[in-house]
Formats: sequence, C-alpha cells, structure tokens
Amino acid sequence: MSNAGSVYIFSIVSSLCVLFGLNFLFRKGNLVAAKILAAEFLLLGYLVVAAYFLLPENIIETPYFFRTFAPLFYVLPPLNFMFLWYLFHPKAKFNKVHLLFFLPFVVQLIEYLPFYLSDKATKIQEIKWMLTQGDFFAFSERFMWFDPICHVYAKFAMYLIFYIAMVYYYFQFRRDKQNEVLFQKGVFHFWIIGILLLRFCTIFYLWYLFIYTGSGKSSFIMTDYLLIAEFVFHLFYLAINPKLLDVNILAENL
Repeated sequence: MSNAGSVYIFSIVSSLCVLFGLNFLFRKGNLVAAKILAAEFLLLGYLVVAAYFLLPENIIETPYFFRTFAPLFYVLPPLNFMFLWYLFHPKAKFNKVHLLFFLPFVVQLIEYLPFYLSDKATKIQEIKWMLTQGDFFAFSERFMWFDPICHVYAKFAMYLIFYIAMVYYYFQFRRDKQNEVLFQKGVFHFWIIGILLLRFCTIFYLWYLFIYTGSGKSSFIMTDYLLIAEFVFHLFYLAINPKLLDVNILAENL
C-alpha cells in the first residue's frame, strides 16, 4: 500500500471512530453501555493513529507513539467485559468497583512514564537500540521495571479471565430470560455473538503469536492490526445499524 493510501485509510477510520465516540459520549442519555462504547471508539481512534506512526517507515521520524500501545492492552479486556455486562444490565448505574480492573494499566503507565517524558533524541536512541536487538519486547533496564514477557503473560491471563466472565454472563442472561429476549432482539444478539467470537480469535492469536511460537516479539505491527480489526467490528456494526447511534433508541431497545 502506498504511503498516500495508508494516510487516507488511517485518516478515514480514525475520524469515524472519534466521531462515533463523541456521539456516544455527549448524547443525552443515562446508558452506561453507551459511555463505555464511547471510550472504546475514542481508544480505537488513538490506536489507528498510533498504528500508522508505528509503521517501520514512520517510527524514527515520530517516536512519540512508541510503547504507548503496551499499557492499552490492559484496558481492552475490561472495556469489552464492561460493555457486555452493561448491555445485559441496561438500568444499572456505573459500579465504581469496576475501576479496579484498570489497576494493571495504571501500573504499566507509571512504569513507562520516564520514557514518555524523555526528549525526542532519547526516544530515538531507545528505538534504535530495540531495533538492533531484533526484539520489540527487549528488556530495557533504563525505562522498565519488569521484563516485558511478564506483561505478556499477565495480559494474556487477563484476556482469558475476562473472556470466561463474558461467556458466563452471556449464558446466565440467556438462562434468566429463557432465551426469549435475545432472539426477539436479533440485532443485539448478533452483536454479542460477534464480540465473543472476535475475542476468542484474539485470545487464540495472542497465545499462538507470543506464547506458543514467540514470533510476535519480532514485530508488533500484526498485533496492532488485530486489535484495530476487533474494534472495527463495532464500527461496522453500527454503520449497518445507524439507529443504534441514537442513545435514546439504544436504551429503548435494551
């Protein structure tokens, strides 16, 4: 793909994500699931932009996005779980206990803070060192507390735990409602099934790429696109069901 074509595609996708996110964030309505969806879309908008500047041809020129993806891997599982949970409990108020899910994100964010606050020359030096190692998960004692492989295992475990919880609440909801509501509301059922299938594919891919073969350590580009594809599903689903962009309609249907 040409650089101009990459800019065009990344710009379109990121712009749509930001617009969808702002729509759910500022539309009137007391639906927690909508606010979580807003956070997911805004995060996706950032992921798309960051993925572009992390491409091999751009990473040295714009080193500011380097290692900003890593803490966000801790954000994605709880956001997906919370979105599904609040879909099943649309009248529930936000439970502050759910904020504890983001403690691992805060830990790694603080861990990488010295690198984020370093100047451009230092960032470029660190990137070049990483490239010479041939390992995007090389342990840098200057800017890391833990070996990155520890975070890889922790994130995989987090993905797996939250996925099991999502499947559990899905079947619990079906049992409690005697399977009636979901099949009457097919638009939501297909949405939920799509989320569960994509999450399973993500978990399997991460296990295969980073734990079973270890091949993911030589490049993070494929993983970036995988995460983006997972969130693009939300983008695509709402594009073909535009009425759900209205928070009030979303709430009435739930």
